[in-house]
Amino acid sequence: MTPTLLLILSGCAMNLAELRSARTLEGGELAFTWGNTVTLPTATAREAVAAARTVAEAAGDDVSGITEEQRDDLIDGSTALALSAPGIGTWAEGAFGLGYGWELSARGGGGFTGVGLRKGVNLHPVYLSAGLRAGKAGGFRLGKVETVSELVTLTEYKRWDLALTGQAGVELGEWGRAWGGVKLVRSPYRLTLDPSRLGLSPVSAEGALTHFGGFAGVGLGWRYVFLVGELGVARSAGSLDLYGETQDLGGWVLSPAWGVQAVF
Repeated sequence: MTPTLLLILSGCAMNLAELRSARTLEGGELAFTWGNTVTLPTATAREAVAAARTVAEAAGDDVSGITEEQRDDLIDGSTALALSAPGIGTWAEGAFGLGYGWELSARGGGGFTGVGLRKGVNLHPVYLSAGLRAGKAGGFRLGKVETVSELVTLTEYKRWDLALTGQAGVELGEWGRAWGGVKLVRSPYRLTLDPSRLGLSPVSAEGALTHFGGFAGVGLGWRYVFLVGELGVARSAGSLDLYGETQDLGGWVLSPAWGVQAVF
């Protein structure tokens, strides 16, 4: 996989992680988070990519012997790589307390850019919050970026994310914090594949992926700076129709995340 494609595919990971306390910021408070998130899909996506790569390596530059079933494997692997691939990305987020339990944030990195709004309730030492984040990944033409092989290329990829989150957590003095919650992410997408070397015309497809799951995290530090870590588990659902065939994009996704957070 090329570095450019890695950057774009990792955008999904950026919106699956929260990596922050359930407590919303007080009015005038600032928080900055530097985070890393890994997306680990279940065997379905990995097997599709592996099967496609096996076909591509066996064929080399000679496509004359590729069967219809092998051609389908190449296309399925390429779309699985684009929509459900394992990936890792680094991102940064800034948040500002608006007062009255409201918090505004902006997140960017790893091919993803988004803004969020949270509302919190202080039941000290327990904190509750609910949030919304909207963002975009991709959004530009890639120009023949390699996917599984040069036999099938991804020429366009766009994805929009809308995430709803509910959290509960505690803060332990000035040194610790722990949180957990649930998340729903809806991701409409559009992509264009070019399998012309296989004798097929380029095709565009639109659809949506849905992720629903939970997450739990901890932060350890002192007063202003914390090391934070989180593990998320989500179930994905969605399908993709290409050349009269329907590909199931469902499965489980693990999303471990870690980073550093500063609150002022």
